[in-house]
Amino acid sequence: MDAVEWPERFLAAHWLNPAHIIPLVEVVPSAHTSDDVVERTLAILEALGKVPVRCGDSPGFIGPRLQALLMNEAVRLVEEGVATPEDVDRAFKAGMGFRYAQIGIFEFIDWGGVDILHRASGFLAKALGDDRFKPARLVEEKIAKNELGPKTGRGFFDYSGGKRETFETAKIRALLRQLKRGRT
Repeated sequence: MDAVEWPERFLAAHWLNPAHIIPLVEVVPSAHTSDDVVERTLAILEALGKVPVRCGDSPGFIGPRLQALLMNEAVRLVEEGVATPEDVDRAFKAGMGFRYAQIGIFEFIDWGGVDILHRASGFLAKALGDDRFKPARLVEEKIAKNELGPKTGRGFFDYSGGKRETFETAKIRALLRQLKRGRT
């Protein structure tokens, strides 16, 4: 931080391209950034119609780190002759792209079940002979605690009381609204 005159005012705001369209902006404070500067930055970005998220300083932040894995896996599907680029794109847009426009990744993990991710990851790691598919440590911890998602009342989020029904109803309705918009 020696290169910055006021380290308490320093943070990175990482916009995703095309920046004038994509709502996400990753806000990355340093260890020296004041909370007030972070809060003001978040408020300014929200006033601009953006969706700011806080992110620790890590290579690739959130979006590019996830994208690099996803894009490389898509290319591997083509390299292995599993599908054409056109079919991979079509599958992505009609499946994951459609779903994740309304449901966050952790919401989806919970909804499907942490145990399902664990089982699928183990299967893929073994079937493909590639450890990159092995379950993450935190998934293993959730399995050990029986925190599998709505079906057990807790996963990455809390579903106790009526929260499970509220969550599932809201997500189904959002997907149906999106489907209806796509057909009109």
